[in-house]
Amino acid sequence: MRIVVCVKQISGRAGLRNGSREEALARHFPNPLDLVAIEQARRLVARHGGHVSAVTVGSSRAEAVLRKALMMGVDRAVRVWSEELAAADSFAVATALAATSWRIGFDLLLCGARSADSGAEVVGALLADLLGVPLITRAVGLELDTEAGRIVAHKKVEKGGRETYTTIPPAVVTVEEGAAEPRYCDPRWLDRGLHRAVETLSAEQLGLASSPPYHPRLEVLEVTPPRPRTKVGIRVAGLSLKDKLAVMRGQAGRSPGVRLFDGAPHESARRIKEHVERWLG
Repeated sequence: MRIVVCVKQISGRAGLRNGSREEALARHFPNPLDLVAIEQARRLVARHGGHVSAVTVGSSRAEAVLRKALMMGVDRAVRVWSEELAAADSFAVATALAATSWRIGFDLLLCGARSADSGAEVVGALLADLLGVPLITRAVGLELDTEAGRIVAHKKVEKGGRETYTTIPPAVVTVEEGAAEPRYCDPRWLDRGLHRAVETLSAEQLGLASSPPYHPRLEVLEVTPPRPRTKVGIRVAGLSLKDKLAVMRGQAGRSPGVRLFDGAPHESARRIKEHVERWLG
């Protein structure tokens, strides 16, 4: 079986305290769900034979995610890059990935259900549409029915239920957390991951440079940190038992002049009337 796994190098920022100033420190790491997809591909190949290729779109910095894939046992690593892809949106990336996968050849195309940075969850659907193949999303388990020649995918649904889908390859499957636990790198593959050549393809080689749908349609104008959460609730640590009971009854935070009258409606009404009459004098 020929399996292609689409992977992505995520860029994020972490806060770094420098004296009285707080600075942003850039960090780069593989998309976690893409590593799950690699592990799932490796398990299928171990059972049924075949080879696994990892494909990414990005500059030379993105080779790190391909090195990681090679260390996990991937047989081939391909990086797609041209200057036109510097501001690529999801559609442009999916177009490049689809063209590369078609050139490599595949029976099964895997990718993470979503990326950890944008979380758009559209690349898998775009790949299936561009390639004209079936799509199964958010799979938590994959099998191969060799007798029927079908791919079997399991999905989680509400209340702990499961749904099972089958399709004839070639197909696109997006992988959800729980499909497989990414393995530690095998020591035998460390040298291969560090020194094996990563193939590089350009948009021109894929015939995409002059294709109008290839050009990016999305522009990021601004990235801001999330707003701090508003603190809600009442602090109960250190309160007496009486005050804690008042919080549970919804009486906390009331002004001293507020009184509550418990009991039957007619009895409470009588007590309120008497209280108002005394207050009015």
